[in-house]
Amino acid sequence: MDDLDRAQEREAQDRERALAAARNRPCLADTGRCHYCDASVPPGAHFCDRDCAVDFEREQAAARRNGSRA
Repeated sequence: MDDLDRAQEREAQDRERALAAARNRPCLADTGRCHYCDASVPPGAHFCDRDCAVDFEREQAAARRNGSRA
């Protein structure tokens, strides 16, 4: 398995995780602001970058584990 194969495999795994997370996440309102850091985002976007999206998901998962609603 070469680097290209590993990259394609990783991309497929990331896509599956994102789809699974989207199915379990309530729809976020299109506010024009990042739902994590409140930065401006283009229409239709919910986060300014991948880091904010990942951090938001981590906080949501922690809130679900703790039984609170985030």
